Amino acid sequence: ADSTTVLFAGGRPSDAFTDGSTDLDNAIRYDASTDPATTSNVSNTMAQRRANFTGTLVGTKVLVVGGRAGNATSELFDPAVGSGTFSATPTLGALPSGEDKRSHTAVFITGANPEAGKVLISGGLTGSSTRSTTQFLFNPTDSTFAAAPALVGGRSNHAAVGLADHVLICGGTDGTNTLATCELYDPSAASQLVTASMLEARRDFGLARMTISSVDVFFGAGGTAVGPIVFAETYEPN
Repeated sequence: ADSTTVLFAGGRPSDAFTDGSTDLDNAIRYDASTDPATTSNVSNTMAQRRANFTGTLVGTKVLVVGGRAGNATSELFDPAVGSGTFSATPTLGALPSGEDKRSHTAVFITGANPEAGKVLISGGLTGSSTRSTTQFLFNPTDSTFAAAPALVGGRSNHAAVGLADHVLICGGTDGTNTLATCELYDPSAASQLVTASMLEARRDFGLARMTISSVDVFFGAGGTAVGPIVFAETYEPN
């Protein structure tokens, strides 16, 4: 939740494999500012049990969105209240009906992007198994969601990262195939932009910014695919 604190929330206990009702709603704070580091339970639980959701740092708070099963709600975790407190769901806007997102991505937008300060929620699973093309922007000023241009193709279990003035979205699955395709969210464009594909199709992986010889590139590695993953790779936005 800040530079010395990590929030662990929700998920599934190790003995639960098929029962969605066993998703967790509790959370723990890990505080690295003490010596030794300490853990503590937060003041309350999340308003919903959640797994496969996203938690995104927005200022000093954490935005929690979606999760299994049939969850279109959101809430905020505030580390400054008590030992950390989740807000009541009614105080926040919810995604539209049918947008019970899980296995989606959420990226806090920074830099020169005109939507800087907002969070882009992209793709994921909705309903029983539909890969979503929808995107939404969360505005922390009034805690509401607004529709953004749709993805070129539905995907879940993908990766996303903020560039200087775009958001790069890559890989995942369309429900049948593991994807190598990538696209860009550009707030000045009426639709998503197609960009170079990855060298390998992959899902359940990560994208991260790194600097090579003073040039910012975006590193992708790991994940799962039909065959073994051979490459780690970088995306050059320029």
